[in-house]
Amino acid sequence: MRANACLAILFVSAATSGCVALGPRDEMCLEIVRFANAGNGDPQAVRLTTDWGGVWSKEEVMFEKNCEHGGYGPGQKLCDYLMKNTSSEFAAININRALSCISAPRIPESSDAKIELRYVRAKIEARKMKGLSAGILVGVEYSHGFTDKPPSLRISARPDN
Repeated sequence: MRANACLAILFVSAATSGCVALGPRDEMCLEIVRFANAGNGDPQAVRLTTDWGGVWSKEEVMFEKNCEHGGYGPGQKLCDYLMKNTSSEFAAININRALSCISAPRIPESSDAKIELRYVRAKIEARKMKGLSAGILVGVEYSHGFTDKPPSLRISARPDN
């Protein structure tokens, strides 16, 4: 009985400490690492924008999603993944998935009835991610809640010098 109690305390402690070893790794992180490791020494970036309700669209649409990669092959592969595997409606979920990959603090999600997310913009860079080659800096930049532009998530990779 005592061993079970100790295991329960250990599990709760690990689960609340942000330990990623207990849960499945988000596939987005693997895709970001592939993108970053494929670099040719030049800074590269992709930008995902989402529009729920057609607020920023020039056409009548329910939702719209776009990913820019600047013609860079590994960026196009990351965009392909993001277009198929991210939310059009909840941009904060996409942002939080990317932030989790670099162990950065999350932003409140709009699904939380007690919190209304407005006017959030930040850029965070990290040197350490599981599988990331040495000497690469991965950036997550986001903008959410502004009335003059759609939510965006920019993922970048550059040499760390």
